[in-house]
Amino acid sequence: MSPFVSLAAVIVIALPYVVGVCLHPSETGARRAFISAAAGISVAYVFVDLLPELAEMQARFLEVTAHLALRFAEYRVYLAAFIGFSFFHYLEAMAVSSRDEDHSTSFGHAEGRSIYRAHIVSFSLFSVFVAELLGSRALDRSMHFLIFYSLAMALHFLTIDASLRREHGGIYDQSGRWILAAAALLGWGVGTFVPVPERIVTTLGGFVVGGVVLNSIKDELPEKGEGQIEPFLLAGLGYSVLLMVA
Repeated sequence: MSPFVSLAAVIVIALPYVVGVCLHPSETGARRAFISAAAGISVAYVFVDLLPELAEMQARFLEVTAHLALRFAEYRVYLAAFIGFSFFHYLEAMAVSSRDEDHSTSFGHAEGRSIYRAHIVSFSLFSVFVAELLGSRALDRSMHFLIFYSLAMALHFLTIDASLRREHGGIYDQSGRWILAAAALLGWGVGTFVPVPERIVTTLGGFVVGGVVLNSIKDELPEKGEGQIEPFLLAGLGYSVLLMVA
């Protein structure tokens, strides 16, 4: 597959960071339902497509590292998924513990600025990993993979964009969203033009799966009081059927 095709796909993935500010005028009504639907689609993609592929990634990891005699090699990719889930859960816990009434508007306290920097660095790396997988796998994968992966990850980045804007307000719009969009393009460049060892690519795949699961569901849990279960379920079920039929 031509690198120009995968470049178009990564632009689709990065676009929500750039235009998200135009799509998020409020946290209520149809926009909130749309964000819940986007989360449902990205979670459906993980469970229906990426999780089954996780076993293939683990098998591939064992194949390419057989000569290294690594301890517990049969668990490495699964462990990476757990680390991805736990890492972003830790970030969310830090953000919640530092939040105050003016956190998303004035952003004046030092701890809040530290959380902002931690979020931007972490989600930049996550964006690099997601796009790197796209770039490194596009050459030997079908157009089917490219379409479904880029659509699911674009919607996932839309939910991340909404969460970071809600958490950090104007400072995120001024700088953070541009950094994350650039990180996605950087990841595509690395995956497309830099020969990354297969054992690293498969491990990153596990980390991405864990991160997508946590970041997609954290704002949809009942205690948040913001997620809308009907759009989440309907969109997730609909996308699952589409994946299975396609």
